[in-house]
Amino acid sequence: NGTSTDCKRREHEYDRQHRRVAALDVTRFLDLEIARRHRREPDPDGTGRCLAEAAEAGLFELPNFTHARRQFVARVNLLAAALPELELPPFAAAARVAAFARAFRGLTLAREAQQAELGPALHAHLAAGQRDWVEELAPASATPPGGKPLKLTYADAPRDRAGALVGPETQVKLADAFTWTGHPPVAAGRVPARVGLQAPDGRRLDVTTDWPAFRAGGYVKLRPMLRQKFPGFVWP
Repeated sequence: NGTSTDCKRREHEYDRQHRRVAALDVTRFLDLEIARRHRREPDPDGTGRCLAEAAEAGLFELPNFTHARRQFVARVNLLAAALPELELPPFAAAARVAAFARAFRGLTLAREAQQAELGPALHAHLAAGQRDWVEELAPASATPPGGKPLKLTYADAPRDRAGALVGPETQVKLADAFTWTGHPPVAAGRVPARVGLQAPDGRRLDVTTDWPAFRAGGYVKLRPMLRQKFPGFVWP
């Protein structure tokens, strides 16, 4: 029945109604599908990739793709953009799908994928030495010289619309920053953190990417207001 233009291959398709992967033998003539038959035993790699593509497309949520894991992806992407000489592979959409596919291998149900452990599969995107670079150069927290550790939040995209690198954000009470002798280090100093400076009542006063320069300039302008409104604090 077949000709040289007939093509029969196994495919996997995500069924949105039943939230599962179906394995199919599909026959096409050129690009036209002419027959399909369900298979009982799917290919483990095929089902994993199909679920991964469905998750990436937003067809179901991944509770285990937690904030910390999303931050790992963002940290890798910023470091890859800021230090290209390290040759870190960024987490583009295709890389996320590949990582999810590793975690979902052999699974067929969306609820199984939602329960799958994602950490090892995401970490496998990098070699062990590369993961060490991420922890060292794009850490989850940073300590400014003379200060205490600060939690950093990395942007989903490493660059803004103008193409400039976007540093991680953190918040600190201005009164606590006066012990600092420098700015929180990130990406070997190539990407300054965006530090939100807060008044004692938690209101944001300003944002700086260079604390020493801000203390010498922007702070001087704020000091009269701070001394008047918060007299119980020392404003040098």
